[in-house]
This record gives sequence, structure tokens and C-alpha cells, in this order.
Amino acid sequence: MTTVVQMNVYFILFLGFVAFIEVNCQHLGTCPKFDIITVCVIDFDFHCVDQKQCPAGYRCCPYGCNRRCVAVTVNGNHLGSCSDASGTPGKTCTMDRSCEGHEKCCNGRCQTVRDQIVKVNSKGLGTCPKFDIFTACVIDFDFHCAVQNNCPSGYRCCPHGCNKRCAAVTVNGKHLGSCRAAYGKRGKKCTLDRSCEGHEKCCYGRCREVRKQIVKVLYPVKN
Repeated sequence: MTTVVQMNVYFILFLGFVAFIEVNCQHLGTCPKFDIITVCVIDFDFHCVDQKQCPAGYRCCPYGCNRRCVAVTVNGNHLGSCSDASGTPGKTCTMDRSCEGHEKCCNGRCQTVRDQIVKVNSKGLGTCPKFDIFTACVIDFDFHCAVQNNCPSGYRCCPHGCNKRCAAVTVNGKHLGSCRAAYGKRGKKCTLDRSCEGHEKCCYGRCREVRKQIVKVLYPVKN
């Protein structure tokens, strides 16, 4: 009897958990359908893995072989203002719900009022450095990041050959680290940190390494 009661309790808790998830997701509108017939290429500036990577009013939606942060409705409302309308007027309408998630009904026509697809959130992180990788494609799961959350603070999950790596970047335009921790050879001449790479600082007129350019991920995949 006790076992049956426990099972019923677990089942009720499970249903409550499912309902909680549905309630917390229902404010975002459904994903639009995209007909993508181009070659499959993943652009990591736009490819989202988790909803947390998308800004408010955007949903991580299927997009060919990728996923994108796509404009959707929020609580049934179309965000934006007709004063920001751009592009050619679309189909005739009487209400916003006749239009796509990135559009509003403006003067009887659906018009674009915000970007349909945006880049994933980077939380003030600088752009990824470019790496020239000529070795064979081998994935090292101690270093391969799948999402930004795999990287420690001050590092961004960046393309690195056929892999991705947690690479040192600027944070809100600032180079982290201290010249007191500088090591290695002196680099190119500089007057400001912004002349140096993300893992360097301008120390006494030369770019110097002050932290590792690439670090291990926080949560490596276990084989």
C-alpha cells in the first residue's frame, strides 16, 4: 500500500514539474518555419544551443541544421513599434497577430519592426580571435566547448578548426589580467591594451601575455 501511495506522489510531482515547464515557456510564441536548402554551415555567432543564449523576445528555434535566436511573440504581443518600421510593406492586416513575430500591423500592412534573427548573447565578451589550424581534425573533450556556459569568466567559446575552444577575450572592452603576471616573450609595440590580443596587456610599451589564451572547459564530456 505504501509503495502505491509513493508512486502516486511521485507521479503527481512529475505532472507538476511538467506543468511548471510549460507555464514558464508558454509566454514565448511558436517558432516560425524556415525552408533552408543551402549547404549546412554552422555560424557560431548565431547558433544557439540553449534558450538562455537568446535575448528577451527571441526564441532558440530550429533553422536548417542549426538553431537561431528568432523573434517571436511574448504573451501574445508583438514587440516593437511602428515608428521603427522598415523595409517593404507586407501583406494586408488588421491586427498584429496576422503578422510574423518580428513584424507589426502598421497602417494596414505587416511591416518589419525588429530583426528577425539576432546573434546569441555574449554578455559583453569581445570578438573571437582567428586561429589558423592545419592539423588533422581531432576533438579533445577537455578543451572542446559546446556552449558558452562551458567556459570560465573572461573566456568565450570560439571556433578553433573543426572544434571550439574557450579563448581569452576582452570583457566590456577591457583586457583582464595584470602586467605583474606577464610572462613569455615581449610582443609587438603598443600604447594601449586594445592594440594587443585578448590574453595580453600593454606592459611598458609591448604586448605581453598575462593569462592563457586557451583553457580547459569547466564541464568536459566524459567518454
